Amino acid sequence: DPATRAAALETGEIQYLPFAGVPFSDVARLRARPDLAFDQRGYAYNAQIYYVAFNLKRAPFDNVKVRQAIAHAIDKQGLINTVWYGLSQPADGPVPKALSRFFTNDKPKYAFDRKKAEQLLDEAGLPRKDGGVRFSFELELSPSGDAFVPAGEYIRQNLRAVGIDVRPKASEPSSYLKKVWTNYE
Repeated sequence: DPATRAAALETGEIQYLPFAGVPFSDVARLRARPDLAFDQRGYAYNAQIYYVAFNLKRAPFDNVKVRQAIAHAIDKQGLINTVWYGLSQPADGPVPKALSRFFTNDKPKYAFDRKKAEQLLDEAGLPRKDGGVRFSFELELSPSGDAFVPAGEYIRQNLRAVGIDVRPKASEPSSYLKKVWTNYE
């Protein structure tokens, strides 16, 4: 687990730990040690990109305005600062900038803008109802890393501000894979 890997790095039991090998919350403390070096170079071509995927077969996610509203409602830099301790950068697509042959800036960008999100949700025919909620949904959290539970909570809070009630749900890998990629839940 990440805490054990961090301890092994500190004791010298291991000398190299790639990717997100230690808890993000430990990075600042570990960086202060003169016997350890941290480098974020070398991962640009194999960037880990975290994303929210929508089931376009289900309302209201079949409406592009709803998806755009959600993109505007999530403070991506705030999410990075809170969950990933500032150790990332916002992405606006699945291809990292380092892959310049395939990367393009010529695509829609969705800045954090709650007013725009509210406008798009109204245009999509999803007004606030009693209690200020427009609609609710369950957000399946990937079991592939420890950061997804706090990320789900952060997203829940962001979307609540524009009237979307999100219920983040963590499950074990086989259930997650079946629910998301087989049953399209």
